[in-house]
Amino acid sequence: MLVHQILKSKGSEGVFTVKPGTLVSEAVKLLAEKRIGTVIVSQDGETPNGILSERD
Repeated sequence: MLVHQILKSKGSEGVFTVKPGTLVSEAVKLLAEKRIGTVIVSQDGETPNGILSERD
């Protein structure tokens, strides 16, 4: 399977972000609610500062 095929199957909700300083428990809640494995850490919602995954 190609990357564009995987992304196409993911839907149109986009990329989820959390701000630096967000509690891990809040990020975990977002991961569970959205059924996703990763969120981007970003101060402004545009520029990535880091990444948090379910495996962290």
